[in-house]
Amino acid sequence: MKKAINYIIVITVFLLCFACFGESKLSMRTWSSQSGKEIEAVFVRWQGTSIILKKGDGKIVKVPFANFCQKDRDYIVKNHKKKIDKKEEAALLCRPGETSEEIKCLYKPAWSYFLYYPKSFKPEDKWPVIYIMSPNGGDESTLKRYIEGAEQNNWILAVSVQSRNGFSWYLEAVYAMMNDVNMRIPIDRKRMYVSGFSGGARAAFKAAVDKRSFAGVLACGAGGESQNLPERTVVYELSGTNCFNRMDMVRTYKRGKNEYSRLRFFIGQHNWAGRSHLADAMLYLDGCYFLEVGGDSFRIQRLKRAYVGRVFNEIEKDKKANPERAYEWAVFLSKFPMSPKRKEAVKGCLKELLEIPRVKLYKEGLRDMRKFITKYYIVRPEEYRKRDGSDRIKKITAKLHEKYKTTSLGEIFRLLGEPVPL
Repeated sequence: MKKAINYIIVITVFLLCFACFGESKLSMRTWSSQSGKEIEAVFVRWQGTSIILKKGDGKIVKVPFANFCQKDRDYIVKNHKKKIDKKEEAALLCRPGETSEEIKCLYKPAWSYFLYYPKSFKPEDKWPVIYIMSPNGGDESTLKRYIEGAEQNNWILAVSVQSRNGFSWYLEAVYAMMNDVNMRIPIDRKRMYVSGFSGGARAAFKAAVDKRSFAGVLACGAGGESQNLPERTVVYELSGTNCFNRMDMVRTYKRGKNEYSRLRFFIGQHNWAGRSHLADAMLYLDGCYFLEVGGDSFRIQRLKRAYVGRVFNEIEKDKKANPERAYEWAVFLSKFPMSPKRKEAVKGCLKELLEIPRVKLYKEGLRDMRKFITKYYIVRPEEYRKRDGSDRIKKITAKLHEKYKTTSLGEIFRLLGEPVPL
């Protein structure tokens, strides 16, 4: 009996000590807002992106996390980090097929972003994501440029609001967005991409070099340090024919390590590529991942089959309407392991397309394009300035234009002969 009483005393003391410790964890604290307003209260729990506090008189107060001063936000993150259920959190942030409202980063609310989920989005799965940077700061209109590609490839879109040209904290804004999305949404970490236009493209390259975790870079209107990227990172560049950064983009393309990296010109100045160009770039980057990914898991095999089917449908759709595009996709798809039946179908499409004179000429034109940009753009800047728009260059591009004028490359060659300001 005496032993039992002693046992009860020990347990009681232990529980009292535990209670005292718990009470210290939930002790009263002075909380301050960003405006300097103070409140004495106990931390209770997270509720969405707000904090529930309990005052000394028992009154419950709900305060948005973003309203706390930086010192209190740091305290909360350190001592009361939110346990996030990604399925629940992702469903709250955005609705599939719609652009979200501006979302503040949970732990760094000075930075924000917009989201877009493809219509097929389900929070139970993991999703590829492309992080986008605009030279003027991102908004819903920036996302709309990429929606066609997002729906075609089932990618999530995220664009930084604060990252912009001339803003010294642009990388902090970008990394806060990336960390927040990865924390709150079920992301496929092997299928993360970065993109942007002009200064946004340079920010995308900088992030890809720093983080070294991206499968691809989609750059419009500016190049970057492709030589410092991991070898697995594919670069897809889109340049206007008369963009003042076209030499920079050619040099970026040539310096890259990945054999699948690609540079394509569209008719235009220093501006965003069109939505169809961006969608094709996203489809291509998606394919490069599936070409290289190992493993025979059911999920990977299912995704690969779906991708092959998607691209084959593009080939069938464009065989007559746009045989040049169909040819490029048929060449790319022929690299994939496929069922014998599908392989024969792709082979047949390729043979059929190469019987079209325009496509045969286009194939030759792609080779001449690579030769031209290598010979005349991979030079010292001062040499390029001498050559750019010179009579000699105009004569060469006029000849190429005449040769390929029945293809989409003809006008591109002609415009590449025109001078642009550096």
